[in-house]
Amino acid sequence: MAEKKQIVPEGLTLRPYQKKGVKFCLKRSRSIIGDVMGLGKTPQAVVYSNAIEAQHIVVIGPAVARYNWLHEFETWGTQDYNITVVDKGNVKVELDNRPTVIIISYHLVLQEKWYQFLSTFLGSAKPSLLICDEAHNLGSWSAKWTRKILLKLSPKASHLLLLTGTPMRNKVDTLHPLFSACDPKMWGTLKEFREKYMFPVPDPYVGTKYIGARNVPDLREKSKTFMIRRFKKNVLKELPSKMFNNVYLDVPSKLAEHSIEGMEQLLKAVERGDKVNFSDNTGDLAKLRRQLGLAKLPATIDWLDEFFENEPDTQLGLFCHHTEVAKTLSSALHKKKIKSGEIIGETTPKRRNENIKAFQDGELQVLVLNIQAGGTAINLQNAHHVAFVEVDYSPANMDQAVNRFHRMGQKNKVQVYFLLAEKSIETKIIQIIRRKIKEMEAIVG
Repeated sequence: MAEKKQIVPEGLTLRPYQKKGVKFCLKRSRSIIGDVMGLGKTPQAVVYSNAIEAQHIVVIGPAVARYNWLHEFETWGTQDYNITVVDKGNVKVELDNRPTVIIISYHLVLQEKWYQFLSTFLGSAKPSLLICDEAHNLGSWSAKWTRKILLKLSPKASHLLLLTGTPMRNKVDTLHPLFSACDPKMWGTLKEFREKYMFPVPDPYVGTKYIGARNVPDLREKSKTFMIRRFKKNVLKELPSKMFNNVYLDVPSKLAEHSIEGMEQLLKAVERGDKVNFSDNTGDLAKLRRQLGLAKLPATIDWLDEFFENEPDTQLGLFCHHTEVAKTLSSALHKKKIKSGEIIGETTPKRRNENIKAFQDGELQVLVLNIQAGGTAINLQNAHHVAFVEVDYSPANMDQAVNRFHRMGQKNKVQVYFLLAEKSIETKIIQIIRRKIKEMEAIVG
């Protein structure tokens, strides 16, 4: 009897709806996973890659998500993957006999040398897999990367997986590139698609414009042959009340790597639950921690852009450790015209109450909070998305901050994002923090 192939690592398990998603994709070679944000499309994609034993894998997505994909393959991969993250144009890919993963941004695919390399790479091994993350970025045939990726690169791969929580961003015809990549014969040309699924309207300048949507039941039924899509309300019983997500940010590497040098004592202190001592025997730890927080802000803003593109009407609580980091972040949000307020140490009681009320009433989309000043005695249960721009070294402080949102009156599962500097001390500390929070929850509820 043949040994059953292991497609999920020991100690990990997919939720039932995620298993269903993988099984759905295994019935075809070209699929769309359209689950809404927060339901774990990435683990499904990696497990799918394990299941088909893909030898050459290319992941194309937003630049801000590249290191998340690296960690997802390291976490969920059951093959001995050789992984390269292309974060600049001159990165070299070292090929060996192992299954190889190349993670690259949409913008870098436009470089001719990378397009040529990836084209050869996908066509030179079977099975090969092309994964397009945030695939709604491919919703227009007029975009260069849509034509290069869907018309030229995807046919080179034996398998295609498109991931997007928002398959249709605007008009119905933005579905045509994605649907055609999965089954071109079913959908015909863009003109044929528009004539069947949109309303033609005479226009004196362009002849005919297409608006609205028609024949929706037919469109929906046909798309079900290659697209699986779940909403949180569909799988609510399968989700924990708090969902923790590590988000890995690309920050200046020297600063991030320097932050981990000589930090063994710090890690031991966090592990023991000791109060971290910022005296001279920790060197420039306090200064380095503040510099790291500030260095993360450009990548944090990029992540926020991506977050609100996927969740445009969602409110978000942003926790920082340093007042300077919180102020700089607030300033950046104001420049982007995102309605936001702040609760930091110097916020007056009057202003604090005004900002809390405005956030609870939906007048503010973002509330920037200092972990100490905003981590207690506040009710923010009208929102259910929380992000930590900086990590506190006390699990209790982190849990208290999350519980400003996860409390009586909360009607949703709370999504928590830890924004971590890739290769920094934070990536080590968060492992301890998350484990200790789970222990606290298990012991005292």
